[in-house]
Amino acid sequence: MPVVEERKRGHWIEHPEHPIGDCSVCGERVPIYSGSKKYKSCPYCGAIMDGEPE
Repeated sequence: MPVVEERKRGHWIEHPEHPIGDCSVCGERVPIYSGSKKYKSCPYCGAIMDGEPE
């Protein structure tokens, strides 16, 4: 039987002075361009971005 690993959940930490967001799980920075939607998951670690900031 294959091993299934549950995906982590996180949220984007936004920087108002720059168009970037940091993943709360892995810390990688992702560009957020004006008018575009935020990623629904982190392109680096795969965490689902539906969590609330703590």
